[in-house]
Amino acid sequence: MKKVSAVLVVALMAMFVICGSAKALVIGLPDVAYDTTATNSAGDLGSGLSYLASSGLLSVEGIALSITRSGGTTNLLDTVIEYGAKLISTNVSGPLVKGNFGTAALSPDLMIYQDVNQDFDRDLGEPIFLSGDFHWLNVVGITGMNTGFGEAIFGNLAGLWAPEFLAVNPDAGMVNLYFNLSPGFSSTMYTSNFSGEAKGDIAPPVVPEPASMLLLGTGLLGLIGFGKRKFFA
Repeated sequence: MKKVSAVLVVALMAMFVICGSAKALVIGLPDVAYDTTATNSAGDLGSGLSYLASSGLLSVEGIALSITRSGGTTNLLDTVIEYGAKLISTNVSGPLVKGNFGTAALSPDLMIYQDVNQDFDRDLGEPIFLSGDFHWLNVVGITGMNTGFGEAIFGNLAGLWAPEFLAVNPDAGMVNLYFNLSPGFSSTMYTSNFSGEAKGDIAPPVVPEPASMLLLGTGLLGLIGFGKRKFFA
């Protein structure tokens, strides 16, 4: 029985570690959804996702669809999101093709602004909701497939929404990037240009709610107590 108890205690500790480092998105915190295939009120599309091998620049431009806060969700169809990073290394591990992007010569790396003139260009006087610089951006795809995923941590936040993000985490936010492109990933993916469609969201990294962790811990401790009663019965 002592072994069972020890295993459950270790499992509880592991859950704290895993949940503490997870980057899940939770409704109620600032969460900006975007999509390069969405249109603004004028019916125009952003430029999508593109990569230029000559410069190593990966960039995304699309429509910020909405921002979800604790007070509800606000529609943002005339708000543009754009970000980019420079490729600094690649890695092929089995079926996975990975790109590690740095931030050299980009300032800022991310920008969300109200496109009052609906021209997908930051004009003087248009409100900047959020801007920031990437600490890192990792992009992963499966060889032969055209679907990829990326995630990034950024900091040095500024803009109208910065206080909301900073209230959750003082120096970090997360970008989720899901994209389709043609051709599919290959071992030489980042030696040629490519383009595609992208969508995702931006939100601060989430620390598990104390109530959720208490519930989990109580449940596991209950299992330990149940096991003891059964063992000594």
